Amino acid sequence: MSTETLPSDAIAPPLAIVANQKEIRVPLELYREIAEQLATSLPHSKVILRTLCNLCLTNKAISIEGRRVLYRALDFEIGTRSARELSAALYTHREARSVEYLKLSNYGGQSYHFTTPSDSSEIPRYIPVDKMTSLRVLVLANYSHRAQSRAGTRWEPFDFLAHHLPENVLHVIETPSTLETDLFNLLNKQRNIRELSFIGMGRSLGDADLTSNTFLPNLITLAFDSEHGWEPLNLLHGRAVRVLRVSVSHSPEFSIPASFVPTLQSLTVFDLVCPSRRDIEGLGRLIRMLSTSVATLKMLACYPVFTFDDTLTTIVAELSPLADLEHLQALSLDVMVVHDCDVPSASDVSTFFDRLGPHPTLRSAFFNWESTKAVTRCNLHRIEGASWTAHHDLDKKKWFDEHIQLML
Repeated sequence: MSTETLPSDAIAPPLAIVANQKEIRVPLELYREIAEQLATSLPHSKVILRTLCNLCLTNKAISIEGRRVLYRALDFEIGTRSARELSAALYTHREARSVEYLKLSNYGGQSYHFTTPSDSSEIPRYIPVDKMTSLRVLVLANYSHRAQSRAGTRWEPFDFLAHHLPENVLHVIETPSTLETDLFNLLNKQRNIRELSFIGMGRSLGDADLTSNTFLPNLITLAFDSEHGWEPLNLLHGRAVRVLRVSVSHSPEFSIPASFVPTLQSLTVFDLVCPSRRDIEGLGRLIRMLSTSVATLKMLACYPVFTFDDTLTTIVAELSPLADLEHLQALSLDVMVVHDCDVPSASDVSTFFDRLGPHPTLRSAFFNWESTKAVTRCNLHRIEGASWTAHHDLDKKKWFDEHIQLML
């Protein structure tokens, strides 16, 4: 067919006209959205990271946004080649300011093998924490009390971090095997920390003055494992700590030493995790203790509670003290039935919560049921004067995080 028979608008314009047309520029926000979508769809997938890296090679604009996402969360294994290469990349591309989450791991759990000079002023060239102006979460893992370089000189990691860490860190997590006052000195210089989570820290704090008003004055959330002692509860004195997460791995029941109960008076959210088997009677005793000691409690979460009663009659009786928690608004309960039984329907779960009796303020709950046969999770809501309604929901973490924000 000749061009004469084609419609005029179907004929390609001359090359000169195409060349003179303005280039269509893709908004930077679109590249940012693409990078964010890839990062959040499967954040722990190597395939996603590889795809994002390949995407960064396509053009400069998406490379800028892609690197910002890639460097958002970093894991430094001190002493490894990958850590040195990562540090070099941070300086070359000036991406240290993009880091929001930083994990420092002691490779091998023994000593630090730095190739940088022993002079402490040279250390920032290896780990540019002083350039990480967006850093919000710091994780310290497998740290020894002191570290030694190849040159034989001693380097104290906590002293280094105390002098170079930006003051905008809000959340610190540590999991060292040995910890004395080094971490205390580090935290003492961080005035803005709002969340502190630690494992392996307790009696090892020694003579650290946790009751000082100048130590962590803005702390709101505290999480720890009581296996190493309950001393971290002393951090609650004189502070506006409203969220407490405790893992009780060594106690035979849901319990808190009586001497520490007064520290709980201003709590808003209490999350208690007991990895070992705990009976429902222990939960009842805990609720009775909270009802007489914590007048401000708005949210309670307990995991797990074991029972032989698949009809939940025993649980209903033991949860009766919930009515004494006058300000309770949300409840998260994980029940494990230690024999084979049918999984309750959403209607059965609603009936169970109705049997708990009227509560003046309780409006929301998350119920996790596990038996040797199956698992079910329900999200429940109730309006004043009405019965509970339940629907199946698999995302407990989302429910929990949303309700914590509502309680604060």
